[in-house]
Amino acid sequence: MPRSSPRRTTALGDSALRIECADSAVALAAALAAAAPTGVTDIVPAYGVVVVHFDPLHAGQEAVAEWAAGVRLGKASKQKPAEVEVPVLYQGEDLAEVARHCGLSAEEVIERHAGAAYRVRAVGFLPGFPYLDGLPPELATPRRATPRTRVPAGAVGIGGAQTGVYPLASPGGWNLIGQTPIELFDPDREPPALLRPGDMVRFRPIDGERYEKLLQAEETMAAEGNDRALSVAAMKVLDGGAQTTVQDLGRPGLQSIGVTPGGAMDPVAARLANLLVGNRENAPLLEAVLRGPKLRAQCDVTAAVVGGHGEATGRPFSLAKGDTLDARQIAPGARAYVAVAGGVGVPRRLGGRGANLRAGLSGMLGRALVKGDRLGLLATTPPPSAAGHHWFVRPETLTPADPEGKLRVLRGPQADWFSEEAWRRLLGEAFDVAPQSDRMGVRLAGPTLATKQTADMMSEPVVAGAIQTPPSGDPIVLAADRQTIGGYPVIACLATADLPRLGQLRPGDQVRFREIDRAEALALLKEREKNFAVLRRGLELRG
Repeated sequence: MPRSSPRRTTALGDSALRIECADSAVALAAALAAAAPTGVTDIVPAYGVVVVHFDPLHAGQEAVAEWAAGVRLGKASKQKPAEVEVPVLYQGEDLAEVARHCGLSAEEVIERHAGAAYRVRAVGFLPGFPYLDGLPPELATPRRATPRTRVPAGAVGIGGAQTGVYPLASPGGWNLIGQTPIELFDPDREPPALLRPGDMVRFRPIDGERYEKLLQAEETMAAEGNDRALSVAAMKVLDGGAQTTVQDLGRPGLQSIGVTPGGAMDPVAARLANLLVGNRENAPLLEAVLRGPKLRAQCDVTAAVVGGHGEATGRPFSLAKGDTLDARQIAPGARAYVAVAGGVGVPRRLGGRGANLRAGLSGMLGRALVKGDRLGLLATTPPPSAAGHHWFVRPETLTPADPEGKLRVLRGPQADWFSEEAWRRLLGEAFDVAPQSDRMGVRLAGPTLATKQTADMMSEPVVAGAIQTPPSGDPIVLAADRQTIGGYPVIACLATADLPRLGQLRPGDQVRFREIDRAEALALLKEREKNFAVLRRGLELRG
């Protein structure tokens, strides 16, 4: 069997490989997934690009590149795509404007939109959001100058030469021409995403009566989720803080259907907090940002707080029934983690228990904590004794710090899109963290980074730590809840070892960057894991 045509590969940070392919990206992704070696955590196709995500501690980039180059497009890539019919009530807010722009009547827009066959080229932006290729050229309509702050779930839109369906309510700038009653994404369904890359889609016009019947049928079939029966209530929330969510270390392997891995913004602090109370490192715990929660124990528990002020920070302590835990003061970083022995009891959805606020996944019903919530425990095994613990551990001691306090970066896949002046600014000047920063991305204000390219970039898979540069030139460092696919050039990527520091940046903090190579990035990760191994051994000896 002949090998597939040559593929150009470039690094995407220190934990992903970007493959440009003349073959179908969907076919290549399927072939790669069928033969994925240990250490590969996800494979995500987009327009002419496939990104292979891997754990750099278990799979070297050279080995991953060599493996990917040898994969042939065999049977796995020749499977017949699914054909999906999507019913649409064509009464969208922008239907008349699209018709006017295209010089057609509304009826002609509907006829041509519903008469075409579409292929899913990628799924991203939101869980289950399909980027559809095949829009008749005469229907191409520029995105709205000002995006809507809220587009309803099920909205069918046109954005440039593409069409798609919003699976969840979100902001959006596409022109809305209709609404479907069917759910494109349901975390309790198998598979959770209705559409996958490579599938074929046709839209079928329906009237209002049929729309209502189908909508009622979808609501009747809505699943209630799994694993909701939890054990003893351990904590009552007296104050939910600014935004306190349940997090773990994420849910990898689902980016091809638009589900970001997520997980703790500072995974080092989260792992440490869990180890201090005897939990496995991936156990669900609380992540608090800027102002933490105040909790009352509903039974005797052992807890630990990592981050924030207080004598108990960085060590385990005991709470008797009725005692309060006040974690509202967080400084100097932005986030603190509260672990309780046994782990916070929330349902497992799509392989994880952490909250994804955009998708409404897990945590406290996919939302932040509020006053009156009660937190259960996943396990009620006897916790380790917290008596006599006068020692403490700081998370910053586990990862080697940059001597100048800078964030360390590697060149990004679109590095050559930027001028030498842009690189001088990135590596030589300071940026301020903007107040609009959140779990999706840390926005930076200060020097602008102009590109030499004027053409729009096709959307492609991204990684946490990617530094995207929108047309404004103000960089955005993608964070834990980033989208899985992005459409802005990536000038550089944060070293994985420095992602925890990204999670601790507060609005107004100053940021500087230093370029390193892959060898140094890997050495930092290895040193961190060596320190964790020493910590685990020390905790075992203390009993």
